[in-house]
Amino acid sequence: MVGAGNLPSRIIDASVPHNASISSSSSAISGTSPVDSSLGPIFPPRIELPLATSRLPVTTPVVSQRQVLKTNSNIIMAAVSSTPSGQMQSNEASMNSRWPVKKSAFIMSLSMALHFFGYEFSRSSILSLFTSKTVGFGDSSWAFPLAMSCVSPLSFLMLLGYGRELGLRGPRAALRNSGLFCAVFLCLSGVGVSLLGAGAEGLLSSSSVSVPIFGDMTPSKALIWASFVFQNSYAHLLYTQQWSFIGSVLTAEEGATLFSAIAGLSSLSSTAAGAILSITVDKMGLAGLLGVAGTTLVVSMILADA
Repeated sequence: MVGAGNLPSRIIDASVPHNASISSSSSAISGTSPVDSSLGPIFPPRIELPLATSRLPVTTPVVSQRQVLKTNSNIIMAAVSSTPSGQMQSNEASMNSRWPVKKSAFIMSLSMALHFFGYEFSRSSILSLFTSKTVGFGDSSWAFPLAMSCVSPLSFLMLLGYGRELGLRGPRAALRNSGLFCAVFLCLSGVGVSLLGAGAEGLLSSSSVSVPIFGDMTPSKALIWASFVFQNSYAHLLYTQQWSFIGSVLTAEEGATLFSAIAGLSSLSSTAAGAILSITVDKMGLAGLLGVAGTTLVVSMILADA
């Protein structure tokens, strides 16, 4: 038996076999003989857990040669596009792809410029007739404001007709048909004005009808009144369609660059028409101005339809 005095004064590592540790400790401290193994273990033996030898299977993705080539080509294209030459090539490709769109916008810009060119002729001709004291309302101070108040209702009716045409036949046919309708009306007005200038004023002014507010309304005055109201209404109907097309095909960046040039082209056409107006009216008369307006509007619609 081992006495209390024979116990070791230090903790023995459990990794050392218990018999050897007890024997060496007892011998070192008290000089006694090693403890018999029949006494049993004093310290619990070290428990060694077996290491896990099984591992989860690791699957390596199989990448085909085609995928590798595709990835490499994407990397190369990205590197090329990041270089200045690559960016220039991509910009050129983008410009080439947008060229048909810009071409159509340019043709529509020419169409709108011709429309304003003809509008200047029709405006000057009908305004001169309306303010005439012989065939128009030059002696009536109430006529001009009353006629201008009729422009908005007629514009509303024309927009309703345009909306119906748009729903039935689409924007292209709606612009073409509305433009041709306006051109025909201007030409008919020119024919009526030419009759007045050719000595038919007796036919157009012989009979009159008493109309409230208007007083005595002759056929010539009715023609000039209708032409004046229509001339101030049709321009809004056409150029809004043309601007709508241009704005729908151009991007925001392109519009910021080109819209000012497009508006300037229309202003230049109106200025050119005003510059040659006096020469044209001396040679063709007021009826000729309306004929020019109708003809340019037909050409404008041909360009718009192209």
